[in-house]
Amino acid sequence: METCRRYAKPCFPSASTPTEILRAYTMGADAVKVFPCGNLVGLPCIKAVRASFPQILLVSAGGVNLETAEPFLTAGVFALGVGSAITDKKAIAEGHFEVITENVRKFMVVMKRVRG
Repeated sequence: METCRRYAKPCFPSASTPTEILRAYTMGADAVKVFPCGNLVGLPCIKAVRASFPQILLVSAGGVNLETAEPFLTAGVFALGVGSAITDKKAIAEGHFEVITENVRKFMVVMKRVRG
């Protein structure tokens, strides 16, 4: 986090438990990436942390897909960390980058539905 501060860059460290999330926040994180949300941590942790510490901005990452995006957004995450949910190795290898654009569009539809 010191390097981020030195260069005036936002800092989103990863954490997997409520204790780690609180520690990252108290050390000056702008937001905390909760990882992995798909299996270990998930929605119950996001909801519990948001209820206890609503001032902490959370980014759900790891296991975020079109089915889980809306519940995470509704639970109050600041942002979604998506990777494999928007990329397609075969499409990229074949030069079909429009697949990524379409996948991002689908996430944007979910975000607009939840956030307006």
